[in-house]
Amino acid sequence: MLIALGSVVYFARATYSDGISRGLLEASVQIVFNVIATGTAILLLGRLVDMDFGPAAGTMLKLAAVAIFPTAAAGAVALVDVDGWPVVVALLTFPIISAILFRKLFDLDLSSTALCVSVGFYAARLILALS
Repeated sequence: MLIALGSVVYFARATYSDGISRGLLEASVQIVFNVIATGTAILLLGRLVDMDFGPAAGTMLKLAAVAIFPTAAAGAVALVDVDGWPVVVALLTFPIISAILFRKLFDLDLSSTALCVSVGFYAARLILALS
C-alpha cells in the first residue's frame, strides 16, 4: 500500500514538473535508484550494528516502502510554493515519516530507528543530488 501510494505521488509530482513522458521516465529512474541506494545502505547498516530486520522477502518490501513513501511525501510537500516554507517542512517531513515507518514496520528500538532514519535520509539526498 505504501509503495503504491508513494509511487503515485512520485509520478504525479514528476509529471506536474516535467510533463507526462519525461516525468514518468524521471520518476521511474528515481524510484529504482532510491530503493537500491536506501535498501543497500540500510542492509549494510543492519549488518554492521547487528540489527535483525526479519525474513528476507518481507524485509525487502518494507525497505522499498520506507525508501519510496517518505521521499514522495516530502517531495509533494515541497511542491506547495508559499514563501520557501514548504522546503523546510519537507525536510522535517522526511525524517518524521521515516522514523514512524521504521519503528512500526521493523519493531526497532529508538537508537536503531534513529540510525536507520539518518542513513536513509543521506541515501535519499544522494539520489536526489545525482538525478
